[in-house]
Amino acid sequence: MIKLIFFADTHLGIDHPIKPKIKRRRRGDDFFANYNIVIDHAINSNADAIIHGGDLFNRSKTHQSIIHKAFEDLQRAANKNIPVYIVPGNHERSFIQTGIFGAHPNIYIFDSPKSFVLNAKGKSILLAGFPFIRGDIRSRFLEVLNQTGWQNVKADYKFVCVHHCVEGATVGVQNFTFKYREDTIKINEIPNEFTALLSGHIHRAQMLEHDLYGNTVDTPVIYPGSIERTAFAERLETKGFYELILDDNSSEWKYNFIKLPARPMHELKLRTNNITLDNVINYLKVEISKLDADSIVRIIPEGENVASVIKLLTAQTLRDIAPGTMNVELSGSFYKRKIEHR
Repeated sequence: MIKLIFFADTHLGIDHPIKPKIKRRRRGDDFFANYNIVIDHAINSNADAIIHGGDLFNRSKTHQSIIHKAFEDLQRAANKNIPVYIVPGNHERSFIQTGIFGAHPNIYIFDSPKSFVLNAKGKSILLAGFPFIRGDIRSRFLEVLNQTGWQNVKADYKFVCVHHCVEGATVGVQNFTFKYREDTIKINEIPNEFTALLSGHIHRAQMLEHDLYGNTVDTPVIYPGSIERTAFAERLETKGFYELILDDNSSEWKYNFIKLPARPMHELKLRTNNITLDNVINYLKVEISKLDADSIVRIIPEGENVASVIKLLTAQTLRDIAPGTMNVELSGSFYKRKIEHR
């Protein structure tokens, strides 16, 4: 049995200030915690490889301390002879900063269209991939994929590794479906010689096995999703990563989705025309007390008096009325309404 660990969209560095001016709970720790759960699982389960589907970091210019911490954690697996393969994503602007870890013999970066071959338990596994390509990937997908040279490599299993939208992928609470956009790969163009296409970029975990017309595709697409909820559009999504299990005696394979702890997200509507200004704070205290103390909360205004209410809801006030374990924020619509009332 050959085991590949596939995860993506770790967005390390998000809400992770190097020298915070205010002591409060930071979401950056949540992402690093789940990141290490995945790496620990790979080590403890004797995985044969780790594949990261892109957006390792949240920004293209990441502080060296974040880069060091991220690769120091990955190196724990690499030092145990578990090779690590990374696709640069759009948040990194298609380039992964590796620092001193770029020379590690067991860390491989798809910094250009290329193919890597992993030999494990008597089987060969081809990983053909390329960094995120901005713009029209729809018409260029096969051209760029062929630049990896995958056609010239014989292997028992073959995987495409990218960071892109594919037809049929869904996102958000409204279940938006990617279809005919130029940034979306045609699912039926993925060559049937491949076992699967592995991709980051879409934050909802899902497997695509049918095209837009309901027909079964030759090559399925696997999205592990992000390891934590990065936005309120993901508040209903389960987070996790995939184990890909390849049979070392045949060409059969299967997969397991392993859940990761994700903090609950809640939207709290503040009806500003139904409560007096004096009662705003008490109202929020009561409503927040009903929620899990580990929640991430977004306050959304509804009604009138928004311009007046917002003056009361300073960052310090929000910290005072919520448990220290919570993250509380104001919806962007607060500020939009404030401008409208000037």
